[in-house]
Amino acid sequence: MDEFRMLQEAWNEILQRYLSLEVFSIWHTRNAEQRREYVVQRLIKDWFPWFYWFFLIYSFLGLLHQLMQFLRAQLIKSRPLTMWRVRVFRGIRDSVIRKMRICGSFFMLLCWFLLFLGLLLNKPKCMRPWISISSLVLTLDFVLWTLEIMFGYDQFNWQCLISFALPFICQILLGNIGKLLEDPNHKLFDK
Repeated sequence: MDEFRMLQEAWNEILQRYLSLEVFSIWHTRNAEQRREYVVQRLIKDWFPWFYWFFLIYSFLGLLHQLMQFLRAQLIKSRPLTMWRVRVFRGIRDSVIRKMRICGSFFMLLCWFLLFLGLLLNKPKCMRPWISISSLVLTLDFVLWTLEIMFGYDQFNWQCLISFALPFICQILLGNIGKLLEDPNHKLFDK
């Protein structure tokens, strides 16, 4: 019971510290929009060290995972290619798919390496390729998944929806971290 009370007090403190309920409105006024924007950016700025270390570890694990995928596609030719969602490629030979997979894995390996290097050395320009490519791939994959659901090839699944939402949230947070790294003295929201 004490933990619940402490959690409730912490939540109320966060609400009182960051949110002024008088400013928020159901109407989309300029002041309310600026306040919401300020709250989001202020939370990112306050939590920056936690987000930074999370994304540094995330990029290192992504780099290792992509290296394993690249080596697996390159070295183990007898292993069939699989993806996280069931895909069927008609009219394309397995050898062509394997070569495309090797090329894509190498390209993503470079992007993960640049992301890790950009976070490690505080160089936001190095993070842009990963953000750009992963947002493009995520968008195209989401459109294909939506079309598969609409045409009846696949059924709606909350797990798939969450698997699209989490990387999208990570990309937004990583973009804001890149803005902070570009100019550490820059206030996220000057409004």
